[in-house]
Amino acid sequence: MSLRVYGETNIGLSRKQNEDAIAWHCSSNGNNVVAVLADGMGGRPGGDVASKTAVDICMTQLLPFVEQDHVSITDIIEILNRVVADANSAIRAVREKEQIYARMGTTLLVLWVLGDQAFVANIGDSRCYRLSKSEAKQITKDDTVAQAMVDDGSISANDIHRVPFKNVLTKAVGTESDVIADVQQIFFNSDDALVLCSDGLTGAVNSKEWPSIVTSEHSVQQQVKCLIEASLSNRANDNVSVIMVRRQ
Repeated sequence: MSLRVYGETNIGLSRKQNEDAIAWHCSSNGNNVVAVLADGMGGRPGGDVASKTAVDICMTQLLPFVEQDHVSITDIIEILNRVVADANSAIRAVREKEQIYARMGTTLLVLWVLGDQAFVANIGDSRCYRLSKSEAKQITKDDTVAQAMVDDGSISANDIHRVPFKNVLTKAVGTESDVIADVQQIFFNSDDALVLCSDGLTGAVNSKEWPSIVTSEHSVQQQVKCLIEASLSNRANDNVSVIMVRRQ
């Protein structure tokens, strides 16, 4: 079975511009995929510049490895850490050169799939899910004030929606001189999909609804479109981006 990948981004219903950026590439033999999603920080000039810069840097550096079927875990983790660091440095350079972009930053989510295993590097609150026929399980952990409060026991996960500053990031690419991503290895079988998304989707459509929205008779492209259409139907108040990887 070979991998299938498709992604799409939409400005949503309330934003004046799309500050999300996405890109992906599948190897010629269908065994490997790299995908990148970034969500520029809203309310600050240059969110779109930051997200595009991060995606471009990551894809440029990852593409030479896509055709390689045998890359060691140590090398994969090292490469992922390097591309995140280089994206951070590139955004920092723009911030220092252009005063108007002095406060810009972005989330960053990088997926590298080799056969039935995948590696995810995450900074911010863009998320990766493992989607099965019965559930969508969140793989990444948000770098947000609300999640930090859950981790230290100040609130429960059920109370996050009550926190007025729940989307404030504790970590983003470009905002500090050094940033370290959370990198993890996951496995998924032929019945599952991996979904990367910005918070425009998760804020509009509860992940519990995804399995019923994404049906097996649809192609990967149609599945992505269904999720975005559902978010727009629910009046998504942010940019919505989705990338899906499935083995078919």
